[in-house]
Amino acid sequence: MRLKTTLIILVALAVSATVAFAADDPKLVAACKADVSKLHKEITAVHSTGLKSLSIDDAEEKAYQAHKTKLDKIETTLSKGGLTLKECKELEPLLKSELAEVTKMAAANSAAQKTAIAKNVKAQTLTFSMFAKAKAHPQFTGQFKAQIDEHEKAMAADKAKLDKILSAGGAKQAEHATLEKSSLARNEAVKKLLDQHTAAPAADDPKQIAACKADVSKLQKEITAAHSAGLKLHSINDAEEKAFQAHMARIGKLEADLNKGGLTLNECKELQQVSKSELAEVVKMAAANSTNQKVAIAKHTTTHAKLVSAISKAKTSPKLPAQAKVQIAEHEKALAADKAKLDKIQAAGGAKQAEHATLEKSLFTRNEAIMKLLAEHKIQ
Repeated sequence: MRLKTTLIILVALAVSATVAFAADDPKLVAACKADVSKLHKEITAVHSTGLKSLSIDDAEEKAYQAHKTKLDKIETTLSKGGLTLKECKELEPLLKSELAEVTKMAAANSAAQKTAIAKNVKAQTLTFSMFAKAKAHPQFTGQFKAQIDEHEKAMAADKAKLDKILSAGGAKQAEHATLEKSSLARNEAVKKLLDQHTAAPAADDPKQIAACKADVSKLQKEITAAHSAGLKLHSINDAEEKAFQAHMARIGKLEADLNKGGLTLNECKELQQVSKSELAEVVKMAAANSTNQKVAIAKHTTTHAKLVSAISKAKTSPKLPAQAKVQIAEHEKALAADKAKLDKIQAAGGAKQAEHATLEKSLFTRNEAIMKLLAEHKIQ
């Protein structure tokens, strides 16, 4: 965008507007206005096409909008008859330059889009060919197969993103870069797995396998214990439990293969790392949610104490009429039921998030009703 040129011309226009000129030929002014309007429409059309095909990036769009604001102001002034023929003529080369700039920008970025799409198509094609090699590998079983399956599942998501970009005709450069990085990283990971299973392994030491199996078994018991403790304290929510069970099903299958002697020492060590990672995740998850439990319980306790205080204030106030006393009694009865639920949660060490939400909503609604009642009868 030639913003500097625009500013110079604007200053020139302002200066020239102060000089007295002979009356302009109306026909010449009308013809000039028509040319300027036509150029403006062409700029708008090229800009719209560039946006639609994602050929104009954020920085260029920001510069364009700043420039367009000035151009619109000038054309408005022209339309109102606020410019001379000379000033109108000075607008034409500015708009022609702007049209050339926008056209060039859209074309250049359109080429960049095609290049970025081609790179992503190539990267994904390369990765899918690596999957085909892996599946044809004689050792495509056990953990090797499970790892390839996970990569292929993730790759399907990347393929869907690329299909969406192809359908739209492009995407922002950052999106292209992220997608290409993902495909190439996955390709490297699959290649590494292939290399690991293609190299002829030396015979595994039975003692090392036995030690590895024992460690994996110990880790599994620790995971189970941490998970059980988390469930008991309601520190694992439904979504986390579902994800945990899916992960444990995969680990369980790999461990079964290990116990049958179907995994090498290297594969056992990989399972060992996966188990350590899972243990850390479960411990972290349970600890984080344990904190959330304490926060939720403390929140309920504070709200309940506030309600008890408000009810006590209402009951002892001489301003409270008979009908309002009946309402307060009803609230007090319902609050007792909520207190019983809170006591139960505290005794259990926690509750599911949905149960916390229901109790909080009940206490909050009751608080609003009691505060409203106190306000109506001017009880402070």
